[in-house]
Amino acid sequence: MASLVNALIVGGGPAGVAAAIILQRQGMAVTLVDQRQPGEFQVGEGLIPAGRRILTELGAPADWLEAKHLPSMGNASAWGSAELATMDFIRSVDGHGWHLDRAAFDADLRALAAQAGVQVLIGTRMHAFERDGAQWRVNLEQGDRRWQVQADWLLDATGRPHVVARRLGQKRMHLDAQLGFYQLFAPQVAGDADALSLIEAVPEGWWYSARLPSGQRIVVFFTDPGTPAATQAQDRMGYLQLLMET
Repeated sequence: MASLVNALIVGGGPAGVAAAIILQRQGMAVTLVDQRQPGEFQVGEGLIPAGRRILTELGAPADWLEAKHLPSMGNASAWGSAELATMDFIRSVDGHGWHLDRAAFDADLRALAAQAGVQVLIGTRMHAFERDGAQWRVNLEQGDRRWQVQADWLLDATGRPHVVARRLGQKRMHLDAQLGFYQLFAPQVAGDADALSLIEAVPEGWWYSARLPSGQRIVVFFTDPGTPAATQAQDRMGYLQLLMET
């Protein structure tokens, strides 16, 4: 027999967790499923200062980010010039931002949802679903276990994969087709305490870099698909050659 919930949310990132906590507070029975394994690396470490407000509304303690993440003090950028322009967060009413360990951040968010009463299922995949009258029947898979959940609402919080929407035949609307190619680099400078995000424009697109809580540095190259730079960046040595030209 299928278990019954008011809302089943597919995708355990920040959007899915926020939706789960808000719906749970409204008295709904909510299940959140995420197919990623704990600790899996995720791109997207930048949290702007105003992000604190949302975390507070979701029930996170004031010092929730202190132990595992690095303060971000602003952005340094070069757009069409060799000169860096710095925009710091010193005037922000919310204080500084953060460079996140995204795997730890997402895991702690899911733990916050569980504390709020949400059923959180990690390493769980939705492999089929169908509409049955006023409800959804969703087949879930976790290792060797398979079962069915019946839900009034089915929410797609999978982001770019848009798993539910895609299977429903919804057409994707592209506002920008830009691609991002990233590499992680081990620290090369002893005592590196850089707390800024660095951005540099180049003719083919733009570069972004930030220091991560692990001590590594992430470097991302953004460009348009189908360009010679995009083709070159798909190969590691080609990517490094482009990086050396910045």
